[in-house]
Amino acid sequence: MLRRLIDIVLVCLCAVILFACSTEEKEDNTPPQKSIFGTYHCDVETIKDDVFVGEGTNFRNTVTQSDEFALSGKYSSRVDETNLFGLTTEFEGLKKGHHIYVECFRLSENGAGQIALQSGSGDIYFTSSYVESADGNWERIIIDEVLSEDIDLLKIFLVNGTDQPVYFDDLTIKISPQKELPNYPESLSITIEDEYLAKLQKYRDKAMEKGQIGKKQKKYVPAQLTWEGEVY
Repeated sequence: MLRRLIDIVLVCLCAVILFACSTEEKEDNTPPQKSIFGTYHCDVETIKDDVFVGEGTNFRNTVTQSDEFALSGKYSSRVDETNLFGLTTEFEGLKKGHHIYVECFRLSENGAGQIALQSGSGDIYFTSSYVESADGNWERIIIDEVLSEDIDLLKIFLVNGTDQPVYFDDLTIKISPQKELPNYPESLSITIEDEYLAKLQKYRDKAMEKGQIGKKQKKYVPAQLTWEGEVY
């Protein structure tokens, strides 16, 4: 009987050890997903394995490479009625609030040719809305948007819906967690002592209660102004 109990205990111990080992072996050693945040660029110059070799990622539709015109280097992407789509790439796992900035240069006689952002389900989110003059007859077209919802798969591509050829060159994509605010110079600083601040708050409450600012609420209080290091 004692021998049988010992055998049962040994079997249980072995089971525990095997379970622990199997658990350890099943640990997820998959490397973390590469961050999508960063800058990506394609100059339409280099093709390898049927894709345009870009900085940070590659781009499809190499059939559009053309040496007719170029902003930089020797080539651009010619998009016409035969090839409606130019440089194309995709990103996964974008979230609400992520900032997407895309710019590209185009050569177009009639203002045609756009950058487009499309979800995996086929919904078009944005098309380029900013146009700036660049070198010669080239124009810079821009998308500068913050996503309003999560997008599992985002396709970014160049498109021309007319029968006139459009040439695209130097596509740049920037993806960041949030839109960076401009670096403004020092702003005006106003300092009010607590005593006077309390009076202003009292006047504000009265105005909110009545729905208007009466004569009694229009008061001046002392304040200290600071601008570019100078105190007034």
